[in-house]
Amino acid sequence: MAKTTNFLLGNGENLTKPVELPRGGSTSRPPYTFAEAKERLTPQVRQAAVAIAELPAAACPREYAVAVMTLHPEYIAKSYHPSRLLSAVGLEAVGSRPRKLTPHKWRPKAESAKAKRPPPEEAEGIDLFVAGKRAKFQQFANGLQTWTEHVEGAGQLFEVEQFRAATSGDRLLVFAAA
Repeated sequence: MAKTTNFLLGNGENLTKPVELPRGGSTSRPPYTFAEAKERLTPQVRQAAVAIAELPAAACPREYAVAVMTLHPEYIAKSYHPSRLLSAVGLEAVGSRPRKLTPHKWRPKAESAKAKRPPPEEAEGIDLFVAGKRAKFQQFANGLQTWTEHVEGAGQLFEVEQFRAATSGDRLLVFAAA
């Protein structure tokens, strides 16, 4: 007869009822409140929409244009990609590149920490190239001022540090001689 092994489980009595495991993720506050993010980005989006509207038709095939959305350095992980914001305004990401920048603010430290957070310093962010019809940029610029926190995608505004129209310099890649 084959010998069977009986395993002894430590604290096995805990397995007689549902076990609640702590969920991951942090509930830390973003660097900007919704109102601050909207106030900061509204003029930037308007300026980008004006610059895009002034582009010649030859520069916008099928009425498509490109803008640069710079993500805050604390939100460069793929899990923070502002996909809900982009789909809400009718834009799509078409590329990205790293960029050094000094954010206006950092996320506040946990209240339990006694040390005061140092002023913002240069950090690695992401320039996200976003494309869409010129009319979508104009709609974004016109509508952003009236957004509330309940508008689809509005919860990701604080992830955006800057928004501007793409320039010809954004398209050039300069190689340094070795």
